Amino acid sequence: MTFKERVTIALHYHYYCLNRANCDPVGGFEDINQLFKDLAADDERLKEMLEEEFESVFSDND
Repeated sequence: MTFKERVTIALHYHYYCLNRANCDPVGGFEDINQLFKDLAADDERLKEMLEEEFESVFSDND
């Protein structure tokens, strides 16, 4: 996967996390969550990027 593809997916994951944090179930949380997990399963760098996005939204540090 290219860097640009990873960044695009990570950006969309960030929006997904924001929606989830605001209880906005656009697209169904579990289906979309599984899609991101499947995409990251074969790409360690993408997995790291998605974890960073998750932490940026759901961490307790403001």
